[in-house]
Amino acid sequence: RSEAMPEVGKEKRYVRTYCSYTDDGINWSKPQQIYEDHYWVWGVGYADGIFYGLAYGGDGKLADAATHLHLVRSNDALDWEKVSQVSPDGSEATFRMAEDGTMRVAIRDKKETRLSIATAKPPFEDWQLTDVDKIIPAPKLIQVGGQEYIIGRHHLPDPNNPGSYIDRRTSVWR
Repeated sequence: RSEAMPEVGKEKRYVRTYCSYTDDGINWSKPQQIYEDHYWVWGVGYADGIFYGLAYGGDGKLADAATHLHLVRSNDALDWEKVSQVSPDGSEATFRMAEDGTMRVAIRDKKETRLSIATAKPPFEDWQLTDVDKIIPAPKLIQVGGQEYIIGRHHLPDPNNPGSYIDRRTSVWR
């Protein structure tokens, strides 16, 4: 769960990511903050005994400030540490682990103008970024039958009002 507290003027909202857990599905622990202020942990997954997540955010002072995308890791999903910066301008992101241990990350930029794929081998510190010729909000990477797919939102344009959308749909790209 993430918490946003609006501030006055041109200040950016204040974001914190929290985790709460249960052993019985009924009684939940008190939520606790799991990463730095002004970062939103997104796209959490589990690979090779380690939780990984992609945290995006920045200094939190101005609404138009740059966002950074960090790869973070945890052994228990409660205490997280930064591994590396994946992208200097990232937002919603998701990862998948390839069979050879390479991590692939689909990254939507802050302004929803492009999608990038970042690739790194362990220890996931040297990222190679490739722009995809698509805008895909809320991306998710999967592999089926040896083929990689991106699942995300597709904005349906309004033919009567250029630049506007009439609806959103979940779509799949290969």
